[in-house]
Amino acid sequence: HEYEYNEIGWFRGKVVLLDFWATWCGACVEKLPYVQTLHEKYAGQGLVVIAMHSAINNEAVDAFLAEHQYTMPVILDTGETARRFGVEGIPQYVLIGKDGNLVYSGLHHDPPTEAEIEALLKAAGS
Repeated sequence: HEYEYNEIGWFRGKVVLLDFWATWCGACVEKLPYVQTLHEKYAGQGLVVIAMHSAINNEAVDAFLAEHQYTMPVILDTGETARRFGVEGIPQYVLIGKDGNLVYSGLHHDPPTEAEIEALLKAAGS
């Protein structure tokens, strides 16, 4: 899927999960398969999963992604997005509802459950 991330409102009507991670973070890498499962299971129902990796050490990211079969979008973050969402450590997950409001941010070191995702996907919002 191609998303116009730079357009205001590109996520309107979607549930968005941002996964802040890094190749050197063991706990992050350990949770990526589950996040990939969320992407595969719910992308067709309106979930957008974006794996936000630090722009530091791009070569490690490229090698890691070449080795693994992740199909969710991976974006290199200069640190600005992490700052905007108050990311202080990784892994950290930010969940945004269909209405564009944060469902949770802050120090969430575990991805949302399928039940949490399903509830948001069923919720009204545009």
